[in-house]
Amino acid sequence: MDMTTAKPVDPNVCIPKMDMSLHWGTCEWILVKSWKADTTGKFVFAAIIICIITVAYEGLKFYREHLLYKAQKARADKLRQSDAPLARNDGTKNYKQDLFNLQHALQTVLHGIQIFVSYMLMMIVMAANMNLIISICVGAAAGHFFFAWMKKDACGDETVQRCNK
Repeated sequence: MDMTTAKPVDPNVCIPKMDMSLHWGTCEWILVKSWKADTTGKFVFAAIIICIITVAYEGLKFYREHLLYKAQKARADKLRQSDAPLARNDGTKNYKQDLFNLQHALQTVLHGIQIFVSYMLMMIVMAANMNLIISICVGAAAGHFFFAWMKKDACGDETVQRCNK
């Protein structure tokens, strides 16, 4: 190959590198090569989208806890109202009911989505771009701000108190 005919690289063209050390910059491949932030505007837009995804991730975590709390409370209320034993002698009826109910299926699907999103966020952090890491941290903090105030403690109270009343 003749090096004299090679075209010079334009310094204004963004060519993302896979830099494995922490770095700042606005030229990055995000998760896949087709998501290339090659201008500052695209990069800022990507950082905002990543921040929103992180807020949604925090909301999903809260929603799963909320669904679990509601299901446990409904089950406890149902057990208090009935004098029936918890299970037959072999225990298969309640096991099957618990395993194949709609609430458990929904929790399973939401858990899968939560794991997928968390791994995608981890991969974005592994790009080692400090701007993207800060975007994820801001999104996590904002998500905690928006959703954590609604959490119930282990006793089911809105505010954190001791369980012995």
